[in-house]
Formats: sequence, C-alpha cells, structure tokens
Amino acid sequence: MTSSIDVDKLIHAHAEHQEASKKYLPLLYGNDPELDKLELQGSNVTDVAVMSLCNALRENTVVVEVDLRDNLVEAGGCHALASLLEVNRTVRRIRLSGNMITDEGVSSLLVALETNSTVEQIDVEDCMLLSPCVKNTLTTMVALNTTPPCLKEALLAVRSS
Repeated sequence: MTSSIDVDKLIHAHAEHQEASKKYLPLLYGNDPELDKLELQGSNVTDVAVMSLCNALRENTVVVEVDLRDNLVEAGGCHALASLLEVNRTVRRIRLSGNMITDEGVSSLLVALETNSTVEQIDVEDCMLLSPCVKNTLTTMVALNTTPPCLKEALLAVRSS
C-alpha cells in the first residue's frame, strides 16, 4: 500500500507556520509587555524567519525566552541569534533542541556568550552536533553566566592558562 503526499497541503501548512513567526514581528518591535516568551515550537521556522525575529528583538526589553524547538533552524539562524546576543541583554533562555544545528552554529553562539553575561540557558539537545566538546563548552559558558563574578573570573583564568 502506498500513500501519497498532498503537496498543496504541505505548502499551505508551511506558509501558515511562516505566518506564525511573522505575526510576532509587530509585537516584538512594539515591545508588547504581554509577550515575554516567544513560542514557536514546531512551526517550521527557518533561518530567514529567525533573522527577521532577531532583528525585531534587538531592542526588545520584554522577551526573556525564545522557544524555537523542533523547527528548521540551521547555522544561519544561530548566527542571527549570536548577533542578537551581542546587543540584547533581556533574553535569558533560548531553546533550540530538535533543529538542524551543527557545531558551526553552536560555535557562533559561544562567541556571543563571551560578551553576553545574561543568558542562563541555551538548549541544543537533539541537534546535529558532531562534537560533544562543543555542547559541553556551551553548557559551561552558560553556567558561567549564572556564577558569582569573583568565581567566574577565577574559572576563566584557569580556562585560559
């Protein structure tokens, strides 16, 4: 028994999911006080949509969590998130599990964490990471953000020696 895929339904579903990310843009640019968690889990969000969302989040002071689990995010989306983290100090948690993120994408987030001390969680479970070292380094860098400053300085000194 074979099953056929209704291409029109797939295209419509994809367009609907992309619209879901677009509907948030005016709220993000407007700093809507009701929107403190951006929830787009399983919405087929692509790197292009992540770039648009990150542009809108650059000056947002309300959103503390960005949930992009189970989407189509790859390295380009991580680069956009890394760029966002260079300027935004409100976002505390980024959930990226279940995406097509590789070591390259996580590496860009690691660079951003060198200057951002407010992020408390970046979840990259069930992604396409090749090196467990990359994930462990990300976990360590995020943990340093929640460490008291004097201990953080000591840990960074040991890391660089």
